[in-house]
Amino acid sequence: DKWLDYLNSHVRPDGILAQYEPKKGDCLGDWLYPEIHKTKHTYGDWGHTVEGMFFNNCAYAWAIKRALGIDGLITDPARRAELERRHAALVKAIDREWYKNGLYVSEDARYQAIALLGGVADAGGHRAETEKAMQDIVEWKGYIDGGSPSYMPILRLLCETRRGRELALRTFRRREAPGFLYFADEGYNTIPEDWWYGHSSRGSMIHTCYTGPAGALFHGFAGFEINGNKITVAPLLSDTLPNFSAYTETLYGTLWVMVESKGGRRVVWVLCPYGCEGTFVADGARHALRPGLNRFEVAQQ
Repeated sequence: DKWLDYLNSHVRPDGILAQYEPKKGDCLGDWLYPEIHKTKHTYGDWGHTVEGMFFNNCAYAWAIKRALGIDGLITDPARRAELERRHAALVKAIDREWYKNGLYVSEDARYQAIALLGGVADAGGHRAETEKAMQDIVEWKGYIDGGSPSYMPILRLLCETRRGRELALRTFRRREAPGFLYFADEGYNTIPEDWWYGHSSRGSMIHTCYTGPAGALFHGFAGFEINGNKITVAPLLSDTLPNFSAYTETLYGTLWVMVESKGGRRVVWVLCPYGCEGTFVADGARHALRPGLNRFEVAQQ
């Protein structure tokens, strides 16, 4: 909360977050530069470029949105109202500054994704167009065009729609460069930091970019959403991935899902931990999860 106030003290009169430590070459940090640029300031874009300023401002907008969305974090009504006003002004300023010709910044999925994640596209009334643009770019390029700060927002947003989840799954299953299984075959135990290079001699072989794919597997394919003792399970039901199982540990025990496809129907098993309230979602329909083992049948499309 205090950090949000600190950032707000560096917002320009036009509503845009300025680079606030220029002597250090920093904006929100080295994990939030979207491009590698050799500049006279530093190796890397830490807010010196259009891309860096846009990405950092969207990350700031997302931070406010996240703070407001975490249960019990900000409970004072006046404080919530203040942050909501601050977020509304910020996203409008970002949209006004960087939305041109139907895209944010350029024809890269990473910029459309961070605009969606921060609520910028919603403020400008461009959510549907931006979501489609992001998916179209991923389909056209055939891979996730981002380094370490970009995997998470792209994959997270892809996993919110059926088409997006299919696209994410397609990039994971590809054994030719730059598919995920290509890198696994090359000996990587994560996605390399620079997925787009398509060669094992480039990028980090043990970089924490695995967090992006892990998020996609967890949220997009297994369909787990956990908020305290409230659980939602919305697995990807696709002919591309007809049979799979996944599990994760919660504070209340193991959450597990298994999908079996046979005879024109899919059977989905969900183990819901005791002490949890759960919802199973399939093809738009919502069903209550009981503690213990649950069985659902879903028609194959």
